[in-house]
Amino acid sequence: NTYNHKDLYEYLSEHFPKSDYLPYLKKYFQDNSTETTFAINYLKQNISSLSELQQIPEFKDKYIFIDLWASWCIQCRKEFIYNKQLQSVLKKYQDINILYISIDDDNFAEAWNNCIEHYKLKGIHLRASKELKENIKAQIYGSEEFTIPRYALLAPDGEVLHNNLPRPSNYTAIDEELKKILK
Repeated sequence: NTYNHKDLYEYLSEHFPKSDYLPYLKKYFQDNSTETTFAINYLKQNISSLSELQQIPEFKDKYIFIDLWASWCIQCRKEFIYNKQLQSVLKKYQDINILYISIDDDNFAEAWNNCIEHYKLKGIHLRASKELKENIKAQIYGSEEFTIPRYALLAPDGEVLHNNLPRPSNYTAIDEELKKILK
């Protein structure tokens, strides 16, 4: 989000009309044609483990849908296009809050903020500390490679109920998984 989208769209349209990025930029212009503002909810607390999230008032006695991402991750950003569908699925289930955990380092703080605003990411936002990244690795990935995007579900008691939910682009599969877990 540090480039001019319109200039990029015009350049790609002219020089690379078959670019895979053109549909995403076109959708950006469509989505932002009715620009609305929304409050961004940043967690200011220093969180070093997933279990500490239950101490945050917004998460008390709630399930937490976690979206692990980074501003530099193209796949993560592609999935944000499906946020309206994801929000619609999550609304079906009582007591689920969405938490976007970015693994961006300090030098990507501006890009992180820009992505949140650009994609209008409604939910609660946290940039993971080194300690939280290590805890996420242990609690969600285990022996697997730490890759993003990744989606997980935490129970109100902090237990990881699902450590690898489908991507928002497959929101019907997310719905099916949530039905199984939260019956």
